[in-house]
Amino acid sequence: MAADLLNTVLVISVVVLVLSVTGLVNFSSLAGVADGEAGVTVVRVEADKACGATTMTVDFVKKYAESTDLTAQNATVYINGGKKGIFSEGGTFTAQGGDELNVYAALDPAQTTYYASHAAGTIPCTGQTAAFLTSVSFMGAGSLTGISNPPNKVYESSTAATTKVFSDDDNVLLTTTALAIGVGATETAKIILKWQYEEGYGVADGNTLICRFTDSQIDQSQLVASLDGAALTTPATYVPTNTRFALSGANQSTKSWDFPAIDGKLKTSSTLRINIKADDTNQPTAATNVSCEIIDTDLFELDSGGVSVGVEDPDDNSNVGRSTEVVIDIPVS
Repeated sequence: MAADLLNTVLVISVVVLVLSVTGLVNFSSLAGVADGEAGVTVVRVEADKACGATTMTVDFVKKYAESTDLTAQNATVYINGGKKGIFSEGGTFTAQGGDELNVYAALDPAQTTYYASHAAGTIPCTGQTAAFLTSVSFMGAGSLTGISNPPNKVYESSTAATTKVFSDDDNVLLTTTALAIGVGATETAKIILKWQYEEGYGVADGNTLICRFTDSQIDQSQLVASLDGAALTTPATYVPTNTRFALSGANQSTKSWDFPAIDGKLKTSSTLRINIKADDTNQPTAATNVSCEIIDTDLFELDSGGVSVGVEDPDDNSNVGRSTEVVIDIPVS
């Protein structure tokens, strides 16, 4: 019995010694301990000291103007699912190696100049100071799904695209002239969109095109939208409520489509076509105008915690975009 106790003490002493020297040990490699020995569990132990504290520096810039730091903007930081705080550009915070990091540049305060940008990653176990969002060793490409965007570069989006609406048949500008649609007939409005140079639209997860119209005069099932020759998908992934996109009259409905994210440097203009079919018994009147908006998605904080993406904050049905809504009015008669 005394010999067994002495052997146990010796094994424990060896384990402590190896941990303190290497920080990582496989119990099965110790003398006298075999993988298949009864009552022995083979595990790997990682010493805490191998993952020390790391000082992170918030560093993000405007896309297409990378030489300028956005010193007037903030970043919201989450560590291991909990909110660490809000830090100014150039500010620092401390995290531990191995922490799961989520950073949202320009998320707070809510403003109208830039879209938020999301980066996620695991902090390396170096114990050294690292430049935040500029070290690819622990920061990947972010999680944006709209268009490719390095997570430390935020898109400006302070100006809406300009629009001109024409009748597709004869290219008549539909300002004082309405799109004439007979009973049961179909006409097409052609909308030329000019995007602002180097600005983004819906970079978080695309945009939503939504239109409202009078039920009794417009055939909703035949209201079709296409962009640069490609049909848009309906309904949209993110559909605003009547609070965000209100009906302006009685007997009205809405229809929505997914609209792609736009990088205003890579794509300077688009052609949107909306096919409008009149009701089989009621001809559209001047009061029937088809009114549409292109609403952008963005990232926003939920009251319950965490960050979501959409065209509208469900907590209060408020707009979460960056003042880039493109308003399209199609007069019909």
